Amino acid sequence: MHLRLLLVEDDEIFERFVRAILEEDISQIHHARDMAETRKEISMHSFDVIVLDLGLPDSKRPQTVAEIPAIKQAQPDAVLLVASAFPDYKEPAMAAGADGFLPKESTAKHRAMITSIYAHLAKKKATPEESGRLLQNVAEG
Repeated sequence: MHLRLLLVEDDEIFERFVRAILEEDISQIHHARDMAETRKEISMHSFDVIVLDLGLPDSKRPQTVAEIPAIKQAQPDAVLLVASAFPDYKEPAMAAGADGFLPKESTAKHRAMITSIYAHLAKKKATPEESGRLLQNVAEG
């Protein structure tokens, strides 16, 4: 698939984990470590999917949720998925315009998060055959 992903994540281990899982199926993975880098990336590039960590060094959860409408306005065709270990932010993020919520509660739940990313990607861009293959790859892990 020719998909472009922006991963907004300040946790290097989590960033490497997501990159390792997705790099075979995503043609371009851009990485931003804070909101300032995110603004720069979305002004310079077009993305198919954006995974946005809500807790960033320069933008804590409420401020990051407040940024969602501007991100959606700048990238109207992108699927915007927010990631957080705090489920209380799911509803506000969705109300602000996020397309999905990815739980970051524990390493054991990373597989569910990655499956959710693939499911959202499959709905947006993949053919039924590609979707099935992607989800099968995740399930076989």
